[in-house]
Amino acid sequence: SVKDGFEESDESFNLNKDYTNSPLHRYKNMKAGSLQQVFPPSCVLHVFGLPEAFGHEKVQLLFEESGFQVKRVKLLAKGTSAKKMALVEFASVENATQALVDLHNYTV
Repeated sequence: SVKDGFEESDESFNLNKDYTNSPLHRYKNMKAGSLQQVFPPSCVLHVFGLPEAFGHEKVQLLFEESGFQVKRVKLLAKGTSAKKMALVEFASVENATQALVDLHNYTV
């Protein structure tokens, strides 16, 4: 079988996915996901959808229990969101990127 120019036996075969109809597609609605808000990777992640009961310690523990080195957690004002948000700073860009990959859409 061939997909996007790769043979099924090729190591790269499963590295490409079509997110066109996926809920993980960030820009399926171009008005919602402005291309002006695309930035290079950083050691800080914006985490949202946290349970109301989550404080600094629980947010930090969530990532540390998954093997990530958290330097700092800053809870953000609730504002108009129904769920709590936080900024989480990791020891490195690589650590933050892996946390994003591993825990994206993670349910607490």
